[in-house]
Amino acid sequence: RMNRSIKDATVKIYFYETLNDLKRHLALWLLAYNHQKKLKSLHYTSPYDAMCAEFAKEPARFLRSPLLEFAGPNT
Repeated sequence: RMNRSIKDATVKIYFYETLNDLKRHLALWLLAYNHQKKLKSLHYTSPYDAMCAEFAKEPARFLRSPLLEFAGPNT
């Protein structure tokens, strides 16, 4: 399902001159998806928010804090 979502949001809509253009757009799309998209399977939270909630409950399961991975103006 994720592959179809990516394909629908990228190559089916846009024409990319180079592979680097596709990679750049894909990276931006994934960043937006993981931080903004509210998923029904995660009770209408984003994947990032769900991961932060799990980290708050059981931080020992993580190698590093997901709070350090927040998308900001410099990403």
